[in-house]
Amino acid sequence: MERSDEDEDEGEGSRGHELYLRAVRAADRTITEAIERLHATVDEARAAGVPWSAIGRVLGVSRQSAHQRFSRRGQGPPDP
Repeated sequence: MERSDEDEDEGEGSRGHELYLRAVRAADRTITEAIERLHATVDEARAAGVPWSAIGRVLGVSRQSAHQRFSRRGQGPPDP
Protein backbone atom coordinates (compact mmCIF):
# COMPACT_ATOMS: atom_id res chain seq x y z
CA MET A 1 0.00 0.00 0.00
CA GLU A 2 1.35 3.43 -0.94
CA ARG A 3 1.64 6.14 1.68
CA SER A 4 0.33 9.60 0.95
CA ASP A 5 1.76 12.89 2.20
CA GLU A 6 -1.09 12.93 4.71
CA ASP A 7 0.05 9.54 6.03
CA GLU A 8 3.50 11.01 6.62
CA ASP A 9 2.00 13.42 9.13
CA GLU A 10 0.97 10.44 11.23
CA GLY A 11 4.14 8.36 10.88
CA GLU A 12 7.63 8.23 12.31
CA GLY A 13 9.02 10.77 9.85
CA SER A 14 6.74 13.53 11.11
CA ARG A 15 9.07 14.42 14.01
CA GLY A 16 11.92 14.88 11.61
CA HIS A 17 9.73 16.98 9.33
CA GLU A 18 8.59 19.35 12.09
CA LEU A 19 11.61 21.65 11.65
CA TYR A 20 10.86 21.97 7.94
CA LEU A 21 7.17 22.52 8.53
CA ARG A 22 7.90 25.30 11.02
CA ALA A 23 10.18 26.92 8.44
CA VAL A 24 7.45 26.66 5.79
CA ARG A 25 4.93 28.24 8.17
CA ALA A 26 7.38 31.05 9.02
CA ALA A 27 8.11 31.71 5.34
CA ASP A 28 4.39 31.86 4.59
CA ARG A 29 3.89 34.39 7.39
CA THR A 30 6.80 36.44 6.06
CA ILE A 31 5.24 36.54 2.60
CA THR A 32 1.83 37.51 4.01
CA GLU A 33 3.36 40.28 6.11
CA ALA A 34 5.42 41.56 3.16
CA ILE A 35 2.34 41.70 0.92
CA GLU A 36 0.42 43.59 3.60
CA ARG A 37 3.35 46.00 4.03
CA LEU A 38 3.60 46.52 0.26
CA HIS A 39 -0.11 47.34 0.00
CA ALA A 40 0.10 49.74 2.95
CA THR A 41 3.14 51.44 1.46
CA VAL A 42 1.47 51.83 -1.92
CA ASP A 43 -1.60 53.28 -0.18
CA GLU A 44 0.64 55.78 1.62
CA ALA A 45 2.45 56.67 -1.60
CA ARG A 46 -0.84 57.26 -3.40
CA ALA A 47 -2.15 59.37 -0.50
CA ALA A 48 1.03 61.46 -0.82
CA GLY A 49 0.31 61.99 -4.53
CA VAL A 50 2.74 59.51 -6.08
CA PRO A 51 1.36 58.63 -9.53
CA TRP A 52 0.57 55.08 -10.58
CA SER A 53 3.16 55.38 -13.34
CA ALA A 54 5.94 55.91 -10.77
CA ILE A 55 4.71 53.03 -8.60
CA GLY A 56 4.52 50.78 -11.64
CA ARG A 57 8.00 51.81 -12.73
CA VAL A 58 9.64 50.80 -9.41
CA LEU A 59 7.72 47.50 -9.45
CA GLY A 60 8.64 46.79 -13.07
CA VAL A 61 5.05 46.86 -14.32
CA SER A 62 2.84 49.28 -16.22
CA ARG A 63 0.81 51.94 -14.41
CA GLN A 64 -2.31 50.03 -15.38
CA SER A 65 -0.97 46.84 -13.83
CA ALA A 66 0.00 48.67 -10.64
CA HIS A 67 -3.43 50.26 -10.46
CA GLN A 68 -5.23 46.95 -10.99
CA ARG A 69 -3.11 45.22 -8.37
CA PHE A 70 -3.24 47.87 -5.65
CA SER A 71 -6.20 50.14 -6.15
CA ARG A 72 -9.27 49.83 -4.04
CA ARG A 73 -12.76 50.14 -5.44
CA GLY A 74 -14.07 53.65 -5.51
CA GLN A 75 -10.72 55.37 -5.84
CA GLY A 76 -11.32 56.30 -9.43
CA PRO A 77 -9.48 55.57 -12.66
CA PRO A 78 -5.69 55.37 -13.01
CA ASP A 79 -3.75 58.56 -13.59
CA PRO A 80 -3.39 59.53 -17.26
